[in-house]
Amino acid sequence: MSSAEPTFGREDIDLGELVNEVVADAQFEASAAGKQLDLSFLPGLRAHGNFDLLRLAIGNILRNAIRFAPAASTTEISTQSTLGESVVAVRDHGPGVPEFDLERIFEAFYRVAPARDSDSGGVGLGLAIAARIMALHGGGTKARNAIGGGLIVELRFPFANASADDQMDAALA
Repeated sequence: MSSAEPTFGREDIDLGELVNEVVADAQFEASAAGKQLDLSFLPGLRAHGNFDLLRLAIGNILRNAIRFAPAASTTEISTQSTLGESVVAVRDHGPGVPEFDLERIFEAFYRVAPARDSDSGGVGLGLAIAARIMALHGGGTKARNAIGGGLIVELRFPFANASADDQMDAALA
């Protein structure tokens, strides 16, 4: 492990409980903006890591989706299992992102052109922080435009198992 890398406590985390807590916290913000949140989760999915950091990562993704979703729309949050990974997916029904920007939205201070001109565009750190947290947990982030409009951002976690500490240590090395 590099001395420049942060160290943090790790625990076994129920992703459904974690996501439910993040959604409950974001509900007021969504309601105040006239937007809805819809949560569906697959029970039993687990992650191994730091609860507070993962909560921050998921919260950053969700708040970004709420910010760019149109009024009276629903932002969907789900957990799923696919190809050896647990996935938290957040889908808004906003304008989406130009294809050439999809990889760059996770870079610090990068903002998609229309967001740069908007008061609600933020400073371009939330998605970068989420991506960094996921990398520290041996996972990753992925964004794609949804069929019919909107953006889907996925947080991908390796399945929590006996080798989770080894995966985390390898990510920090």
